[in-house]
Amino acid sequence: MESGQVLVVGAGPAGLCVALALAARGMEVEVVERQRREALAMPAFDGREIALTHGSMRILRQLGVWDRIPLAEISPLRLARVLDGDHPGFEVGPGNCGAELGALVPIHAIRMAAWEAVADNPAITVHDGVSVEAVGSDQDTAWV
Repeated sequence: MESGQVLVVGAGPAGLCVALALAARGMEVEVVERQRREALAMPAFDGREIALTHGSMRILRQLGVWDRIPLAEISPLRLARVLDGDHPGFEVGPGNCGAELGALVPIHAIRMAAWEAVADNPAITVHDGVSVEAVGSDQDTAWV
């Protein structure tokens, strides 16, 4: 790969968002992923959801991901309970301002939206159905 080219290993939400962020900065990005393109485009529902702060939601907007998440999949986050082992924990709420803490979004919806944004980006090439067998580097180069 030439200067300005980056390889991202893994097309989960983090890998896809990193690819989008790097492409937005003018880099040519290649993504290597074990799953096939069809599975990336239609990720299976797995029951997991993630609480996103307003900062995370802003980043997803900037990357072109947030607006691709169906509104029906986004739930306002108004109260959170923080637990740590046997500690009774504490609640975090909006205080007196009445604002929401962020949003609760199913991971499969984020994955699907991130995939759509990557698929629409000509600066990103996805190699699906393949995996990394070896990595290495020396003083001048790196290889996968």
